[in-house]
Amino acid sequence: MSENKRYKGIVLRWVEKGGYGFLHTQEIPRQVFFHARDWMRVQSPLVGEAVTFEVAPSRTPGKPDAGIGVTPVNSNPVSPAGLSALKAGV
Repeated sequence: MSENKRYKGIVLRWVEKGGYGFLHTQEIPRQVFFHARDWMRVQSPLVGEAVTFEVAPSRTPGKPDAGIGVTPVNSNPVSPAGLSALKAGV
């Protein structure tokens, strides 16, 4: 992962109560964690929502890298079928 590179991906999962979620991009082989403080919008993220983000490598072995500056691209989430395919790793 290069410094200051913005990745394109989607919100794969969002845990409202915990204020965190996970992102998926085809450029990184694993899910990327993100926290509500790194979400650049007032409304909560939508599962399947297209986003761009930077990545800060995890400082804890075994923990996922962190998405920072997570910004929605538009308000059109990925279809449920497309999201299922991504979760299945297709």
